[in-house]
Amino acid sequence: MPAVKPPIKVVFFDIGNVLLHFNAADILKEVAGVVGRHPLTVAKYLWHSHIGEDIELGLITGRQLFGMFQKELGYQGDYHAFRKLWCDHFRVHRGTVSILRRVSRTHRVYLLSNTNALHYDFIRKEYDFARLVHGAVLSYKLKMRKPEPRIYEAALKMARAKPRESVFIDDLRENVEAAAAMGLHAIRFVGSHDLRERLTELGVLRG
Repeated sequence: MPAVKPPIKVVFFDIGNVLLHFNAADILKEVAGVVGRHPLTVAKYLWHSHIGEDIELGLITGRQLFGMFQKELGYQGDYHAFRKLWCDHFRVHRGTVSILRRVSRTHRVYLLSNTNALHYDFIRKEYDFARLVHGAVLSYKLKMRKPEPRIYEAALKMARAKPRESVFIDDLRENVEAAAAMGLHAIRFVGSHDLRERLTELGVLRG
């Protein structure tokens, strides 16, 4: 007889470009416009200084980032305006949020995201899906990022679940492949219709 697959108990959702849309090029243009620099100049500064990675690892606080933008890019707004500039560029993916809402009624649901404190504080206040989940596995709190295997281990430990009892959803191939290598059911997000079908095949959604 074929082995019986364990039922899915836990679903992990990435945030960026799964639950919330954002466009990095548009963000760069907005920041560049505010500081009076070319978008490529801002992009090179962020990439070469590893700010994006360091803030997601919790190595740079929001206040420190604000100071860096003042010193290195000549930002002249106050901290309140800076937080808005850094955070207020998300757009809800209503289809995926609707799926999360349905799944949360029958399964334990967690967020598993490479993010930073400024973004997550903003998300928690602005979007109700953050209040529907059972917990959040966040890079800046754990000092580790996807696709590091350790962050998936931490997620499974938090959820008290085995890999084959868990589904992970992310838009980036490398993160999905890393989760699959850990034994999780891993779905690369390409749209809410496809996600709904994949979760139905796994028995997470019905009808």
